Amino acid sequence: MDEKKNGISAKTYILIVIAIAAIGVLIMTLTNGKQLQGNACGVNYQSPFGQQQTAMWIDVDSLRAASLIANFEAEIPENPQPDLYPNTNFRAYTNVVIEEWFTNDAGEEGVRFSKAYTCDGSELYEPNVTFRSTNIVDVGDAEVTERGDGETISMASWSIGEYSYSILALNTPLEKDVLEKLIAEMK
Repeated sequence: MDEKKNGISAKTYILIVIAIAAIGVLIMTLTNGKQLQGNACGVNYQSPFGQQQTAMWIDVDSLRAASLIANFEAEIPENPQPDLYPNTNFRAYTNVVIEEWFTNDAGEEGVRFSKAYTCDGSELYEPNVTFRSTNIVDVGDAEVTERGDGETISMASWSIGEYSYSILALNTPLEKDVLEKLIAEMK
């Protein structure tokens, strides 16, 4: 059974197919069945056949659970307005964002703390509100963009390394000194 096809014997043809299959199995074994796609920041784990995990927001019971979903740790300060907003909420966006925010019994939001793996220091939230005052200040090692009314701060954003941070207090803005203390506590 040494039949020739286009100048290649059947045995040689079978050996070539087996070698290609072996290389494919070796690649799948070395990459643990996953293929990295995208740039260094936007890496999506994807199987060789194109399936990938859908990223989504997931509400959870604790900061630890949110950290497991986001695949990184976060240190969030204590609630700065516990009398106004006693309820604590957590959520994470798969492999990207951790959020902790505080609400009152009516579900109105007080303060929201967010940390995201952005690689490039881009802001987590684009303000769709016009603020009377926008200032860039140094708080510790971070260059922070503070937005507010000139006396209180409603939104602060900054980045350190590959992570971006945000504090939103749109309904009840914070005093500058209170906000900057919270910024120093976030990691």
